[in-house]
Amino acid sequence: MTVNLRHVELFRHIMRLGTLTQAAEMMSVSQPAASKMLNQLEHSTGIILFQRMKGRLKPTRDGELYFAEVQRTWESVDRLERMTRDIRELQFGRLNLGVMPMLAGTLIPPLLTRFCQQHHKTSVKLHSRSSDRIVEWVIAGQIDLGITEHATPHPNVVSRMLARIPNVCAVPEGHRLASLKTIRPEDLDGENFVSIGSPDRRAFVETVFEQAGVLPRMFIDAPMANVASALVANSARVTIRPIPRDGLSAVGPVPGLENYYLMVTHSGATLSPALGAMAADEIVNGTRRPELEGFRPARFFS
Repeated sequence: MTVNLRHVELFRHIMRLGTLTQAAEMMSVSQPAASKMLNQLEHSTGIILFQRMKGRLKPTRDGELYFAEVQRTWESVDRLERMTRDIRELQFGRLNLGVMPMLAGTLIPPLLTRFCQQHHKTSVKLHSRSSDRIVEWVIAGQIDLGITEHATPHPNVVSRMLARIPNVCAVPEGHRLASLKTIRPEDLDGENFVSIGSPDRRAFVETVFEQAGVLPRMFIDAPMANVASALVANSARVTIRPIPRDGLSAVGPVPGLENYYLMVTHSGATLSPALGAMAADEIVNGTRRPELEGFRPARFFS
């Protein structure tokens, strides 16, 4: 059985409007053409949909049952049309986002709040993991976009620079360095130091200290910046990290030490409309998005 959807649409209009004449007008066809379409629908379905009584159409019991199913189908088609329109207008989608813990608890929440207000039908899932794990997920196609602090040579990963932010020295309240306006590596000579992140980051920091001829005591290795901040807040130790928003005293910036944040995506993946709305203009085309103004590195130097 092959059913012509235009014939079904005519039947729906008859049931909703009550007469063949009004249904024909709604379909922009003549009444004889509409009558022929209705006869063809009954023939193709094998169902007598109406009783003809003195020029009027009265739905049969089978016709009422058929109409109930047509309504359910039409509602699904309407939902599909709305979803298509929303996707086209960047109002609907899903975004899997992987972010380093240091950003997930500070800069990302207000950014995502603004994004969701503008794209309220977009579902966002936020994952907070280390840079290495985020890169692994991008390679595996488990997230749409990641924000990390280092690039990777992997051929399946595309990296784009998002921001370059200076590091500061976070110290406990009342520490001897807390009153300084600027800090040099030499000022940390002999301090109990909390190292953050990967071995590569630690080696880089140690190189800066070595070039300055100083030797802080590498007291603790912390996996993430928020862990290092907690250690600093509860001891006489210090750490170097991107500018914090945790209330700790911060001295800096520290010359020669900067954090680079990159957007990483899979090289074979096409950005979803929702993802493109947030990142494409800003990163690929260089167009400044006004909703991102509050998150640029320049805010640290105003």
